[in-house]
Amino acid sequence: FIHGDLHGGNLMAVEDGTLAVFDAGLTTALRPDMAQPFGYFLQALCAGTVDRVVDKLVEFCDQGPRNAADTAGLRSDIDKLMGQFVSADGLRAPGGAPINMGELVGAILAIVQRRHMQLRGDVAVTIMTMAISESLIRSLDPDFDLVKEALPYFVRYRSWRPQHTDLTSSA
Repeated sequence: FIHGDLHGGNLMAVEDGTLAVFDAGLTTALRPDMAQPFGYFLQALCAGTVDRVVDKLVEFCDQGPRNAADTAGLRSDIDKLMGQFVSADGLRAPGGAPINMGELVGAILAIVQRRHMQLRGDVAVTIMTMAISESLIRSLDPDFDLVKEALPYFVRYRSWRPQHTDLTSSA
């Protein structure tokens, strides 16, 4: 599930090492048919594969680019953005630091809004929650590397097609 109002005031560390979540009245979840495409979207973000990011964004839209020129413009915007946040070989930011996924997805949402695209609600809330969660974690641990920590889960819990298992591939 996705918490609609996630912030430090709605979380508490319990003595047994678990995390308690409060105020869960505003929640949503990805529709089951969107779980695998969303996993591929996250994988594409981590690897910096622009074409796959764009394809998934278009797939996630109730109202997407109107024509090929709009799609090409979206691809150009995402390409420039990915160059700022993800190194050419993927998995790290330029300069070797961890990718700031929260800022990256925030900038992607700004592009989507500027281009008058309408993301499905479940996808938009999931993306926003991901950004907020990483920001909260980084406030506690500035060196936290979301990509490094998430990679084992990609491999373990996703049923990747063979052509999608190489996170550094541009295919």
